[in-house]
Amino acid sequence: MAGDGTFEEIEVSYLKVETREKQAIDMKAADKLKAEKEPSFETISFDLQAVLTTPHAGDAQIYYKRKLSVYNFTIYKPSTKDGYCYVWDETEGGRGSCEIGTCLLEFVQGLPKHVTHLSTFSDTCGGQNRNQFIVAALLQTVQRSDVGLNIIDLKYMERGHSFLEVDSMHACIEREKKHRQVYTTGGWQLLISMARKEGKPYIVRAMDHGDFCDLKSLAGTMVKNKTKNSGGEAVSWLRLKWLRFERSMPNQIKYKYSLSEDEEFKVLDCSGNWQPMSDVTNAADVLAKLKLAKLYSDRLPISAAKKKDLMKLVDDKVIPSDYRSFYENLPTSSSAADFLPMRDIQDPDTDEESTDGLLQSNIQILANMSTNMQSSNGKMFASTWHIFKSAELTLLLNCFYLYYPLSFNWHQFSVDFGAVYLYGPVSGGVSYLHCFILDLFLSKCHAWCSAPL
Repeated sequence: MAGDGTFEEIEVSYLKVETREKQAIDMKAADKLKAEKEPSFETISFDLQAVLTTPHAGDAQIYYKRKLSVYNFTIYKPSTKDGYCYVWDETEGGRGSCEIGTCLLEFVQGLPKHVTHLSTFSDTCGGQNRNQFIVAALLQTVQRSDVGLNIIDLKYMERGHSFLEVDSMHACIEREKKHRQVYTTGGWQLLISMARKEGKPYIVRAMDHGDFCDLKSLAGTMVKNKTKNSGGEAVSWLRLKWLRFERSMPNQIKYKYSLSEDEEFKVLDCSGNWQPMSDVTNAADVLAKLKLAKLYSDRLPISAAKKKDLMKLVDDKVIPSDYRSFYENLPTSSSAADFLPMRDIQDPDTDEESTDGLLQSNIQILANMSTNMQSSNGKMFASTWHIFKSAELTLLLNCFYLYYPLSFNWHQFSVDFGAVYLYGPVSGGVSYLHCFILDLFLSKCHAWCSAPL
């Protein structure tokens, strides 16, 4: 059949995903055991929880009003079962790589001096975890004399299969908030500190705008080369699975495209021409003395419309009057824009060319598959459908998630996409309804790709 090559390609892609997923899970388990046995080794997982909207209560009026966004960056240390939460609201900072990197640096710099090797696990969000700003921060941190670390590893789970222990913290907090009323950022901090019913309470750190560091400026100084490794090969940031920073190799990053111990590290020299690497001691000293500039000089304003909605809730007694001063003191600006916190922020260092190519490639595979399905009267084995769902649609959605324009009707797109998943294969095959839904899905993709951003 004409489409057999496509099916084989998808099956190979799916098997590769399974292999990378198993590698990540096995390595995470091995690092956990190592951390329990070796005092000099520590492992953590970290992630940003979904936005906590404020106020949070059961009143129907709240649902239709603009709300204040509160962010909670979480770190879980499995060797001691400690959980760390860094909490701030949208007037103190955003939720990009600078804020995430600052919280991560604060944790790293607070590790005991006897810890010389730190291994971290996170998802692959380019705007928060896998970018040049986090790289610059850790390159600088591993050279500091007040930090005992000699090696820092950043390891990334397989996209769509990130089984992280830190997610249990989010689940615990979500359960705790179900029947609670929260009206301020401080209220969230209190709820989070009491969310854990067994074991030690989560350690909560209240962040403000003065805490966040400008990692973009640091990266502008340090990361002069991010495209070619020491062998002249192009570096694909979207495929990176393992980054290693060593005190003995200032300005250089070891990296892999998998979490396999058998694969050799490649080396990326980030220095360019700004610091001669012949004098390693001097280079390390320069890195250690670089100062981190502040990201914000003042609190960030919210829109006047959001402030009006919040004060309306206070005036209507939906929000108790005890909290009036909190909302009155929220800074506002007529130029501040409202937005829905629907997706992880993507920073401009994302490999757009690679992502666009991946997107187009997967759209073509889907188109070929749709044609083959219709020519075969909509019949396809359930196992092939599972491979199709798990590998290619997930991959395409992730690409689409990075680049959908603000005017795109994401809700309707999700409904159409969800229908394909919900109906599933019928008696080992796919009905004409599935073909119709898939064609609708593809037409939306093609329409979007041809539309100007």
